[in-house]
Amino acid sequence: MTLIEAPLSDTTNLKCTDKHSWKSPANDLPLRRGMIYIIKKLFEKNGKLSKSKLVLLKRIELNLYASASSFEEYADISTLKERIVAVAKKRCASADMIVEKP
Repeated sequence: MTLIEAPLSDTTNLKCTDKHSWKSPANDLPLRRGMIYIIKKLFEKNGKLSKSKLVLLKRIELNLYASASSFEEYADISTLKERIVAVAKKRCASADMIVEKP
């Protein structure tokens, strides 16, 4: 089973709010698998990906899905690279906050 075929069980705890009412975790699985595939292809340009990097890509996709305010925003391939960079910067900033000494 490839990452694209694997179930996205992380979505079971997503709560829909007014801002995110477009989401339907069970119905969105085919779209999300497609997005993971696109993200994977972006990163594969630098060579074959390890299993740990594939897990990271799945987490990136989950962050993109969780933070998108609309289907159009989530599915917009023209802004995908910028949104991935934003997710990475946010994660790095969070890690810096944890590592900082008092």
